[in-house]
Amino acid sequence: MSGVVFVESMREAEQCPEVHFTAQQKAVLAKAFDDLGVQWIEHPLCVSGDSLEEAKMLLSMGLRNAHILPHIRCHGEDLEVARRNDIPVVAMYLSASDIQLQYKLRMTREEMAKRMRDVCGQAGQSGIAVERLTLEDATRADPEFLVRCARLAEGLGARAVGVPDTCGASTPARYARLIAEVRSSVKIPIQVHCHNDLGLAAANCLAAFEKGATQFSTVFNGLGERVGCASTQEVATALHTLYGVDTGLKLERLSEVAVLVEKYSGVQQSSLQPVTGRNAFTHKGGTHQAGVARNPATYEVVKPELVGGERDFSFGELSGRNGLRHVCETLYGLRPTQEQVERLLADVKRHGHENGDLLSRDVEFARIISRAMDVDLERLVKHIRTEEMAVVHIHTRPEADLPSIARRIKEKPYALRVFEVTGQYDMDILIHAPTTDLLNSRIDEIRGIEGIHSTQSHIVLKAHKHRS
Repeated sequence: MSGVVFVESMREAEQCPEVHFTAQQKAVLAKAFDDLGVQWIEHPLCVSGDSLEEAKMLLSMGLRNAHILPHIRCHGEDLEVARRNDIPVVAMYLSASDIQLQYKLRMTREEMAKRMRDVCGQAGQSGIAVERLTLEDATRADPEFLVRCARLAEGLGARAVGVPDTCGASTPARYARLIAEVRSSVKIPIQVHCHNDLGLAAANCLAAFEKGATQFSTVFNGLGERVGCASTQEVATALHTLYGVDTGLKLERLSEVAVLVEKYSGVQQSSLQPVTGRNAFTHKGGTHQAGVARNPATYEVVKPELVGGERDFSFGELSGRNGLRHVCETLYGLRPTQEQVERLLADVKRHGHENGDLLSRDVEFARIISRAMDVDLERLVKHIRTEEMAVVHIHTRPEADLPSIARRIKEKPYALRVFEVTGQYDMDILIHAPTTDLLNSRIDEIRGIEGIHSTQSHIVLKAHKHRS
């Protein structure tokens, strides 16, 4: 099955509190979404002069797969901006619920319908295509009025109609009924955009798909207004796995793009994030590990390699012999005796009780194997996942522009966190690299940024877990 369309909502990502992408970051993200196979990339057009210039920059990039979709209000002023700047296609939105019409727009239903007719008519006269007309807050609108608006949008030439769950206020069953009602009333595609206020965003997208919705406006890592929207990786993977849908996306790149969005947004993925979170394919319980060791499908509905992930085991007080033996054999190439397995199990449980769990590629776990099996640690090093990190304290020159320096540092792909601080230093940053040599090179690069007077660096040896 195919035919679904994915819209990566860059504009919604920036509606997430404290998230802002630089123009350079937006260009990199657009290229990443394009390489992934996203069909449309939404970007605001009229919120500021900068957003207009950034939208024009994205439109000029000549992406191979994705089309940039400027996003505007269904309003004559916004449409005029598009006309003056030769924007050929837009997506519009206009509230459809009575509560938003009354309190946000101070508009009656009749005035709302007239606005649709007027602005879409102006778009037609200006040669601007309306790729989608979104009926905002659709799930809280009167269903009969919503259907009339959807028919009106189709009659006015909109290529698709958006029926969003703007406030995350619907259940999957109610949303399915609403989508079915709209689907039976119009021939143009239905697009959905679901917010996650009650944790139902992805479920609502799937319910809508079952009733005929074919376009999904999603956001990587679930970013968005308030607590965010349905995440691209969740919806795409669920459609592929549960419905056999060809999404057109290169799913094996989902984890890579999720990490990029995490870095640029400054919003860290939860370890519990479905599909691309750190724990998505990490197994801890002893019985779980035993099952996965024999057949991963016992506890994995999705293969890690499908989405660019990696299977891992977490060892601690809940560990069992089968998981430990499996990792020793498949990852480290060792064949432990029963006595060695017992010694390893005791050491792992002791470490777990005193210091917390260890992942299978953790250097501490390799040390435990080395002691329990009397194996040279150097033999195990190549299997360890290494990453060097450093905290860099920065002194700036008196005349330096701190926000400008912070922006330049944040654009570095290796900068994980940037903090303006008070006290002895002006700024602290956390950076990473796969090797110590490269880490030192990156520290030198930071030191060379204009406005920085001097730096002091500390290599991170270990991140301690807090235990009560």
